[in-house]
Amino acid sequence: MKQKPFTIRLLCAVLAVLLLAGCGAPADPPTETTEATEPVPTTPPNGNPEDVTCLGSYSVSDTEIANAADTVVATAGDAKLTNGQLQVYYWLEVAAYRQSNAAIEPDYTQSLDTQSCPIDDSVASWQQYFLKRALNTWHMQQALVLRAELEGVPTEAEYKPDLEKHEAYMTDKPATKYLYGHSKSYQPNRLHQAWLDTLPETLDALAADNGFSNGAAQAEAIAGAGAGPDDLLQYAKLSNLAYMYFTEMGYHFEPTAEEVEAFYTANKDSLPAQDGEKIVNIRHILLLPKDAEIAEDGTVTCSEEAWNACHTKAQSVVNNWTQAVKRTRFAEHALSDPAEARFSEAAKNNSSDEGSRANGGLYANIHQGQLIAPLDSWCFDPARQHGDTEIIRSDCGYHIVFFCDAVENWYAAAEAGRKQQMGQELAEAAMKAYPAKIDYSAIKLGQAADNGSFVTSSDLLYPDVAHERFPDMPLYLQQDYPDAPYGNYKVSTHGCGITTLAMVASYMTDDELTPAELGARYGYYCGVRGTEICIFDDTPAEMGFHLQNRSYSWREMDAALDNGQVVISLQWAGYWTSGGHYLAMIRRTDEGKYVVRDSNLLNYKRIKAHVEDAHTRGSINAAGQYYWIYEPKVVRIPACVRCSENLTAGAPGILFQEDYHCVKCLDAMARRDTYLNMLDQ
Repeated sequence: MKQKPFTIRLLCAVLAVLLLAGCGAPADPPTETTEATEPVPTTPPNGNPEDVTCLGSYSVSDTEIANAADTVVATAGDAKLTNGQLQVYYWLEVAAYRQSNAAIEPDYTQSLDTQSCPIDDSVASWQQYFLKRALNTWHMQQALVLRAELEGVPTEAEYKPDLEKHEAYMTDKPATKYLYGHSKSYQPNRLHQAWLDTLPETLDALAADNGFSNGAAQAEAIAGAGAGPDDLLQYAKLSNLAYMYFTEMGYHFEPTAEEVEAFYTANKDSLPAQDGEKIVNIRHILLLPKDAEIAEDGTVTCSEEAWNACHTKAQSVVNNWTQAVKRTRFAEHALSDPAEARFSEAAKNNSSDEGSRANGGLYANIHQGQLIAPLDSWCFDPARQHGDTEIIRSDCGYHIVFFCDAVENWYAAAEAGRKQQMGQELAEAAMKAYPAKIDYSAIKLGQAADNGSFVTSSDLLYPDVAHERFPDMPLYLQQDYPDAPYGNYKVSTHGCGITTLAMVASYMTDDELTPAELGARYGYYCGVRGTEICIFDDTPAEMGFHLQNRSYSWREMDAALDNGQVVISLQWAGYWTSGGHYLAMIRRTDEGKYVVRDSNLLNYKRIKAHVEDAHTRGSINAAGQYYWIYEPKVVRIPACVRCSENLTAGAPGILFQEDYHCVKCLDAMARRDTYLNMLDQ
């Protein structure tokens, strides 16, 4: 009986074995069920030590990246890129790509070093791809800045200064900072420099807008523990300085017709067809019926008698304009159309279209369908030619329209494309001239808290408002052009007037209109005694700015200067020269003295007041004969949706069916897009 428990246990064990064996009967083998498992993410192996595939993973801990923040990982010339700065570049590249809504993207919630990148065969992971872009961005920006410092901007062939006299006469003179071609390196203009100087405050304001307590917290969120606030600031400074230099060089991108046509041939599949569609440039005067009711959008309601009276006034404006064209002096020698210049003046004096009045009524780059129907039909008539003029009635008044010119869509697109290509060629040439040396093995990447999703390089870039190439009047010296012709004479001997006009014109139009260029254009205004005074009345409208009036009163001159306007003064013999002399008057100081631009190099040695650029009233009005007072510089086009703060009251809202951008804003946007696109390559 004592054996029973053991016997029972043995029997149970035998039965269990038999049951598992099927009790001697055939049985299907048991079915095994397994759950699908994702492959474990892995980093690629280390690769070529000479490119971005050097390390399969650059990721390290916060502690390690913080310790390596000051390690130099790349150089270009004397410039150095540290690991800390690289974090900013890297994560801003991630941010830019993340916000681009690209068709193929990584999983931003996972480590980028374990995800293969299918869009670039030269890399093995998304981390390597963004690192490659980051290093390229730094190299491009640094190369542009090095070129700006060492090569500067081009000067025209006729510019041949006597550098010894420059040094002897101009050293330490306040006006020297505005002297054309004086500095061998690129110098940001006053507004650009102000932006650079206030970048710390800008970053703090951006941090507050993004909900951060300070700039340091924002920098860490953007680029992780390895980057400090100064690294973000250095990124912003370098990026902006490179962009400002790129913008200045962009003003010199002037492709030839042959280059444009060649670009079209090479890229016609991505450009508009050569189907005859055009964009047009016009000048426009709007006249409103007297006592009309004007709706918010500009629609006019009035009696038919008022309409008839308005038409009569329009015809009178046209007649006066026609007579002004006939009175234009030297019209037979003019390189530009006197009729358009006089129409520009008529628009400034008569138009109720505040959207374009100050700009001489100019609307440029208009495409079909953009204007209201009556104007659209007239502008895009295939028979339309330069100089055609018409009085047209619409719901917002009577329009007097002058047809300037037209260009085919395909050509305009190809020209823009060629300019973009020239920008890319500039960057490539700079990068070739100033190569980068990169120590890939020293690179370490941390983790950004936000993956940089809330700030991109575009957010940190200077908001170019387009009308600011010359926020201050440049200084040209007539002696710097010893061989430049001016009529039958030379700019250097007879050119104080044309040189002074060049300074004013460059400032007022934001185009580089040098004494040599204006001397060639307006040589017929030069006589044995120098520049004919009528040049200051006649030519400004041809260049894009307007005379307010010619005055004999220094009180009117003072009022204009205090209003921010510029004045040209004719001085008889005496204080300034032994003969007559022209001066550009800039402004008055708080002490009531005058800041001038003097085209005579010799005066900077002889006249002591140039040391402070503050001249007494007696030195100006004692021999002052005429004062040409010009309208304020146009820095915003009210009709432009980009540079105008808001459309000035009185401008017809219904004139455009689509948004309008002025020419300078279109150019500025194109430059910005080109620069940002180069960062994305």
